[in-house]
Amino acid sequence: MSSLDREKHNKALEKFDAFCKKIDTHNEKIELVERITRRLFKLDIFELGYILEVTKAMIKDKK
Repeated sequence: MSSLDREKHNKALEKFDAFCKKIDTHNEKIELVERITRRLFKLDIFELGYILEVTKAMIKDKK
């Protein structure tokens, strides 16, 4: 391999490595967003349960 070929090869490897790091960072961000979404969904379910309990109590009180 000539010096120029080696240099091109090394630059290509560096670009590929940088690309892989961007993908890893992107995947970490996606995972974080998914975790936040799951927690918000759990909170919504919890709040809906609470609202249903309060509504049931209000209906019982009116009867």
